[in-house]
Amino acid sequence: GSTVEQKESFLIKVKNTRNNEIKLSVYDQLPISQDADIKVLNVDYNEGKLDDKEGKVEWNLTLKPQESVELPLSYTLKYPKNKQVNGL
Repeated sequence: GSTVEQKESFLIKVKNTRNNEIKLSVYDQLPISQDADIKVLNVDYNEGKLDDKEGKVEWNLTLKPQESVELPLSYTLKYPKNKQVNGL
């Protein structure tokens, strides 16, 4: 085909090692392209909040003592075969 689809997946693990409940925010960034031919598709960030303009994903968490959570983040990049994609 004339396009490339590349799936990227990450798993962010957070654990409260304290003896009391904590509140925290976790941030991550989705790629943003200035080129209309390069698309970010099938974005999955579970229960996070996405800022479409900046591509920033935020999870606000409250963790009990010794509790841990896993925050999945995945997306697919679709771009023409003849384009160079930086940062991969």
